[in-house]
Amino acid sequence: MRSVQMSRVSMGMLLAISAAGGAGCLARDPGAADPAASDDPETGTAVSELADTDMISAINFVLTTGGDDKRSDSHVFVEVRLTHNGVLTTFTQEAGLGDTWSNNSTHTQQVALPFGTLNSDISGVRVFWQRGPGGTFNGTDNWNLQQLKLQAVDATLGGIVSTQVSLAGNPLVRFTGSTTNFTPIYNH
Repeated sequence: MRSVQMSRVSMGMLLAISAAGGAGCLARDPGAADPAASDDPETGTAVSELADTDMISAINFVLTTGGDDKRSDSHVFVEVRLTHNGVLTTFTQEAGLGDTWSNNSTHTQQVALPFGTLNSDISGVRVFWQRGPGGTFNGTDNWNLQQLKLQAVDATLGGIVSTQVSLAGNPLVRFTGSTTNFTPIYNH
């Protein structure tokens, strides 16, 4: 079992946060100083007990809301990207369709993967957001993602669930009209 504690500096190197148009990577020189901005992600833990050859039947996205809820007219999507023999396949599901996610609540969405998917086939994961229009008495919605855990369901080891990524911040990501994507690095 490998366990890696990541500092705020290394977390900045591992995260990609993009605006509505597309995905981008925040890359930082490992020797560079931490800018210590208040919206930087806090420490996280990456734990991997899986071999690249283990078959994975699903990825669980465990999403914890912070101090700003997700209203029922906003949409959160979770995505797993697989690359096998050079072919990219994407599996996307809506998490909490039509539900309000109260402040400080936790929600799990499982994305089933096709039989025979190897841990090494998982080339990426993403959480993305489509804000609701709001209404007469409240404006458009924003949402704070406080914590994200990515858990692999290992079919090779009889369905053992292994946390591959655990990230937290205050918030980890604030989804708005301009920040709509969050792409953490999936640890093999």
